[in-house]
Parts: sequence; structure tokens; C-alpha cells
Amino acid sequence: MQKITKEFLVVFLIFLFTSACGSTFVSKSNATNRDVESIPIESVDAETNGKRFGDTHFSLSFGELFLSYEYFNSNEIANSKYLEKKSADKQILKTEDVLDKNEKKVGEKSLAASKGNKKKFCLIWTKNNKLTEVCAESLEALTEFEQTYKI
Repeated sequence: MQKITKEFLVVFLIFLFTSACGSTFVSKSNATNRDVESIPIESVDAETNGKRFGDTHFSLSFGELFLSYEYFNSNEIANSKYLEKKSADKQILKTEDVLDKNEKKVGEKSLAASKGNKKKFCLIWTKNNKLTEVCAESLEALTEFEQTYKI
């Protein structure tokens, strides 16, 4: 009972905090099944003033990773934000097109590494008006995520 009350309180406080910004939808979920190798640890999805975004933490055999996404009003805005993230203190290791089921280009995906002392690797991509970024401290975790979720 105490755990449910605590989780409800956290979601309620997030709701109250974001309500000051306009109409808001927030959902939060936690998973604790230790039998599953790749599970979300925590997930938050929100919609505020028409902006939809979210983030999730995953635990994989090679470590943890962080996923964030945001929907924009147009593909052009998503692509502009993608270019900003791609150039922000990162070394691009690989770039490729994102294709739909008809082989039409609907976005771009890059694998990047941070330039600082503490290495961080990120997959950054757009698909239509959605921008997604997945970051981890190991390249293996990103590769496992990419293969598991067919990114």
C-alpha cells in the first residue's frame, strides 16, 4: 500500500508542477522483473501545451541507457533539432537514412560519441516529425538496443 501511495504521489506532484504550464498529460511506469534482461527501469511520457515528449531508462546486459523523444509540429523543426543535437560536442561515427516500409526516406540517424574525457555514445535520429536520442556509456549497450528494437 505504501509503495502505491508513493508512486501516486510522485505522479500527482509531476502533474501539479506541469499543470502550471497548461494542459498536461503525464504517465509514469516502473518495471522490476529481474528475469527479463532488457527492461525499462523508469518511463515518463508527457504532453504539455501540445508538445509531446518522454524519456525512459533501460537496463541492459552491457549497462544502462537513456532514451528521450520529442514530437514537433513539422519534419523541418525535427530535422533542425536533430542537426543541433548532432553537432553539440559530439564526434559523428556513422550516419544513415531512416526509411519507411516503402523505402522512402523519412529521416536520418547518426551514431555519435562525446568528445569529453567521460565517453558517452548516442544514437540520434528523426522519423518524420519525431526526434529520438538514445545514450549510453558503452557502444555495446547501444548496439544491443538497436538490434533488439530494430532501430
